[in-house]
Amino acid sequence: MWFALALLIFSAIYAAFRRFSRSATGPKPEKEIPGHFAVVGLVLLISAGAFAIRLFQPIGTSVMNMQLCYFSSYIIMFIIGIISYRNRWLQRIPYSFAMAWFKAAIICGSIFWLALMIHAVMFSEDPSKFFGGLNWQSAAYALWESFFCVGACFGLIVIFRDHFAGKGRLARFLSDNSFSVYLFHPPILIMVTLALRDMAWHPMMKFAVSSALAVPICFLASHFLFRRIPLLKRIL
Repeated sequence: MWFALALLIFSAIYAAFRRFSRSATGPKPEKEIPGHFAVVGLVLLISAGAFAIRLFQPIGTSVMNMQLCYFSSYIIMFIIGIISYRNRWLQRIPYSFAMAWFKAAIICGSIFWLALMIHAVMFSEDPSKFFGGLNWQSAAYALWESFFCVGACFGLIVIFRDHFAGKGRLARFLSDNSFSVYLFHPPILIMVTLALRDMAWHPMMKFAVSSALAVPICFLASHFLFRRIPLLKRIL
């Protein structure tokens, strides 16, 4: 749950900023949705931040179990999320605009990643170079990662916004309980996997069975237990 702790820290910093900031808090005119050049700038900003962090904290390292190597995207996307909420960008972003970036991430991003892997194999490069350090491999991997992240986020947001949001009782049930499941799934998943540990099955079979059991148990526990506890239901 280190990522939940990171979000709590980000939220506390933002709350403190709002508390002590003297900026006006009233309604403001909504800003125009950024164009393609702004998205390119966002990708470059995230990738530059990731490259810089990985000079000191390469992929695979952590501090208090927090993988700082990914914090460039976490922090910047957290800030963009706040700005997007205030300007209703997620509701207003054109479907075609977002899907153009999504398709680019899937097609061009996959080709770019494959080219990096083929180059690494052909020249027998040390894989750790992609994890961090002052080299082009780390920079290229950070660029691919940021590009794919931004493009995938664009596409998934508009796909679920336009095709799945609030569609039926099941979708509303899953949506209402998603945050609770995110918080409380670790102990449930651990209990399910421990119950299956003595089964002499193929690992993929265990994965399939544990998923089929843990997912519904998590949502049912959220609906019938966690979200009915007086203190918890106020935040879940």
